[in-house]
Amino acid sequence: QDEDAYKYLLRVCEPLGQDGTDEGCDPAAAVCQRKVGDGDGDDAVPRHNLGGVAMPEFDGQLLQILAVGGDVCHKGTPQEAHRSTHIIFVCAPGKVGEPVFIEETASCRYIFQWATYLACERKAPVVAPAAADSPCELHDPVSGAVFDLAPLRAASQNYPVTAGQYTYLLNVCGGLVGEGDLWGADSAADAAVCQTQPEHPDAAQVVGVASQAQLSYSDGTLMLQVRGGARCHGDQFERSAAVSFVCDEAAGDGTPEFVWEDLQCGYHFVWATRHACGAVHDTPCLAVDARDGHEYDLSTLVRTRGNWVASDAREGSKFEYHLNVCHGLNGDGPSLEGLQRCSAEVGACQTFRDYDGDLVGKDMGQVGKASVPTVDASGLLTLEYAGGQACHEGSHTRSTLITFTCGEGLGVPHFVDETPECRYLFE
Repeated sequence: QDEDAYKYLLRVCEPLGQDGTDEGCDPAAAVCQRKVGDGDGDDAVPRHNLGGVAMPEFDGQLLQILAVGGDVCHKGTPQEAHRSTHIIFVCAPGKVGEPVFIEETASCRYIFQWATYLACERKAPVVAPAAADSPCELHDPVSGAVFDLAPLRAASQNYPVTAGQYTYLLNVCGGLVGEGDLWGADSAADAAVCQTQPEHPDAAQVVGVASQAQLSYSDGTLMLQVRGGARCHGDQFERSAAVSFVCDEAAGDGTPEFVWEDLQCGYHFVWATRHACGAVHDTPCLAVDARDGHEYDLSTLVRTRGNWVASDAREGSKFEYHLNVCHGLNGDGPSLEGLQRCSAEVGACQTFRDYDGDLVGKDMGQVGKASVPTVDASGLLTLEYAGGQACHEGSHTRSTLITFTCGEGLGVPHFVDETPECRYLFE
């Protein structure tokens, strides 16, 4: 504004601290404004404290932070006031997002909007689909995170966890490795967790079986619950196990640790591992036109339930296309159920019935860091998904190019053409 460029530093639920000091701001402030290019010398234009630390508030409709008590503005005039900051959080599935400056009011209140999945309401835990042996992968449609525990599967030796006189044997993505008689438990062919006593081999007990395992995610916690264990306490209860996976990038694969046993023979473990951090496809959905600085935000086109669908008139309308914008496909509809090629990592997929009447899916491009909308030199706004399934005997890989044009409402995608290089064009 006023031909000046301003930089804002913000912290949520804590002061700027050293980051503020480094920028010449009050370290006790939660929000600070400075002109871009200001130096840190005595003659520099003052930095402005725009408010202190404040906690988020939710009034049933709006999730917001109101930081008050900043520097005085319009001093000595009828408009004199303390600077303040109003951050409004809105739900944006699949993206962490960042604050966007909206406006400064006449009373020096600085208003920001922050679109993020962290502002989305969670009504129930996300549960991984049932698997033949044991669930191993889960996709959270709200955060866009994909959790894959397959790298933790021990192929040659189970995970031993010692707690007092007991040693627990665990494995994930299936049952324990080896024959049941190796740990002395009966009916252990399907066991995923087993309690053993090294000094009393015959006292081993199955804690839970792989066929009754459930992987779920709720409020930032990835949990594996394993039921179907041996009875306990005079046949009152059934043994079970609960493994809480904690995100720790520095832990590598990590190892499980015993926490406690509850009164109903529930055995609780914690496992710090990088595989609990989830691969969040937080693809920014904002494009900037380098010619004039105009921004185009496509985040309202992100689908978290179902997908955008386009038809193809070729071959008697045989083909159907499922697309998402800046986000992987959602597999919550019957049209994509069981199609591995149309997974959460794919941004566009072609489906059709083969000669046997079976539904087939073709990956038309992956969602990744390169899958962001762009504005070319002519002003064309496009989004591309590349690295899809091979075609023409491996000479090319499928890709998708979506061109967006100005129009009323959200609109719908339309199939335009397929190039000889298996590039699928949509508008």
